Amino acid sequence: MTTKHISARIFAFICIANILYYFTYNLIPVFWHINTCSMLILLGISTLTNLPFENKQKKAVIPGVVTGIATYLAFMAGNWLLQWLFPLLHQQVVEVYQQLAPRKWWHYIVLCAVFVPAEEFFWRGVIHGLLVKVFKPYTTVFVTAVLNGAALIYSGYLILPMAAFVSALIWGILYIKKKNIIGVITAHLIFDLLLLVFLPLH
Repeated sequence: MTTKHISARIFAFICIANILYYFTYNLIPVFWHINTCSMLILLGISTLTNLPFENKQKKAVIPGVVTGIATYLAFMAGNWLLQWLFPLLHQQVVEVYQQLAPRKWWHYIVLCAVFVPAEEFFWRGVIHGLLVKVFKPYTTVFVTAVLNGAALIYSGYLILPMAAFVSALIWGILYIKKKNIIGVITAHLIFDLLLLVFLPLH
């Protein structure tokens, strides 16, 4: 696959993702319905694209759990700093919880079974997998994180692109270290369960 072909595929996939995120965050009353459809589309794209590397011999679940907890603790510390240094950004955290937090039983199911794997298979599996053919591993992690964060700009909340960028950096590093998407999905799942279900930051 040539660099031109890789660039074309990345551009196409990023355009699709941005369109999906745009409609998801501009139809807040039906956010969970639209986002479920969007994530299923991204998951479908991912199944048609080979993952860049899968070391099935590496044990990635435990590092994933540790990384998920560490990511949550980092966000907890960041939230505490926001309260003191940037109260307007902290107010956005409260508003995001009020508007987007899961409330119905099926929200929790799609969060774990659809949102988390779809995002990781797409951003780490597809986008990272294509970019790593062009850039060095850590550059790939950074560029993927930028693209991931930028896709959430449609939410209207600065805090969401920032959060997506930081978490994508952490999980991207885990991905290149363990070379296993399952570990990253585990990290993302643990983080989301802590952040949205068991220990929300509000």
